[in-house]
Amino acid sequence: MNDIAIAPKVLLDANRVDNAWKWLTANISNRPGLSPELCFVDDHKSWGNDLPQPLQSTNEFVEKTAELFLVSQLGDIFQIIELSRGENSFDLFLTTQKLDQDIKVFIESDRRFREGLSEHLGFWVTLATLVKLGHFTRHAISQPNFKADDKGPDGLFFGLDQNQYPYIELRSIKSSVDNPYYLVASAHFRNGGDAEKDKQLEEFYLLVEEEFGFARLDRLLAQVSNYLSLESNQLTRAVLLKTSAKYNAIVVANEAFYTPDMFNGFQRVTDAPEKRIATYIGSDVWTQFAENVRNKAISILQNCGVW
Repeated sequence: MNDIAIAPKVLLDANRVDNAWKWLTANISNRPGLSPELCFVDDHKSWGNDLPQPLQSTNEFVEKTAELFLVSQLGDIFQIIELSRGENSFDLFLTTQKLDQDIKVFIESDRRFREGLSEHLGFWVTLATLVKLGHFTRHAISQPNFKADDKGPDGLFFGLDQNQYPYIELRSIKSSVDNPYYLVASAHFRNGGDAEKDKQLEEFYLLVEEEFGFARLDRLLAQVSNYLSLESNQLTRAVLLKTSAKYNAIVVANEAFYTPDMFNGFQRVTDAPEKRIATYIGSDVWTQFAENVRNKAISILQNCGVW
């Protein structure tokens, strides 16, 4: 086989990648403890220490979010995990002369990009939030789906504490330009009715009660275990998923739609309140914020000559 010369194109240098990650961890709000009144962890996200605020359509928010999106869309998951563990940063680069057409088409669509961006926000918010807890000696996380309409679970985090006790957090991500209340759960389900496959809490319920999607999660856990260089077998993974998993329902939408009542019905997923995590990522105007991030991501790619 002839040698193939590859001249990678650097999209973001290591310093820029490192700064984006440090900006996220420095500004994102901590996860609160269990709310006895709500019977779940109400993690209503905000940014900033002096005047906490939702995601804003300003240059700082847009630029950092665009950089993080490109890292999780095009970067190597092993390097991302190492970065989150405090290891060295890395250059984000392409080994191809132009951006993969499949990714370019996805970014060109404002709707598809917005839906995909919500998955990337869910990834980074989960990673930064759990790293800031400081509970884990080792951890790994699955990368966002290649595209928002890819089938399968939205992802999971796997950590080990000082006693090597496993922590698993499954994430489900929903986003909406309108009120996401009925994307989280239907009135029928909230009132004790049957679950549907396209609602967030109901998907969790079907996983727990009917093991719907369990095989895909098992494959994902096997993959993430590999990132930690852990040997695992199917039986061990099944036990972990059924006994140790926590359920993080992540919603991305306008800040104005936020209400803890949105997650009513979570008690049907699991009897353990500490395993119910509701994460709300609000934006000033979600459509405008996502569009600004999309344009910034395109600008970065254009400046590097890969668009």
